[in-house]
Amino acid sequence: MLDANFWQDKDNSKKVIKEKKLYEDLVNSLNQSIQKLNDFDDLNELALEENNLAVQEETLQNIKDLKKEVKKNEIKCFLSDEADSLDCYIEIHAGAGGTESQDWADMLRRMYLKWSDKKSFTSNLISEHKGDEATQEQEGTQVLQVSGFTQ
Repeated sequence: MLDANFWQDKDNSKKVIKEKKLYEDLVNSLNQSIQKLNDFDDLNELALEENNLAVQEETLQNIKDLKKEVKKNEIKCFLSDEADSLDCYIEIHAGAGGTESQDWADMLRRMYLKWSDKKSFTSNLISEHKGDEATQEQEGTQVLQVSGFTQ
């Protein structure tokens, strides 16, 4: 990034900055988790000395929550390859099952859209071809684009 020509290639600079941010976030998260674990350990030792069951239970719950955070960061580590930040395209074919298969394809589309919203991804319906009910051609196709996986 210190190279004078680094900012000339915008695509490469965006890629490098995004990768840098990913690794910085992972390292910061690791350091925060270690600090929290040490704090919980100290708090638990004090609670044991004073025989304070309420603080011990609270510390145990905090450790369980920390374990969930660590698991999320572990998944981020698994999804840190070059292609893992690319968009995903989901193509749903209703097939030749009539209106029931078209309804099922619509349910799948809604399910993926809700899932992507829940995960704070952006999703777009790129293409939709509904089957023609008049001619009994029910093979509809829907294409979704899901993007926004940021580490």
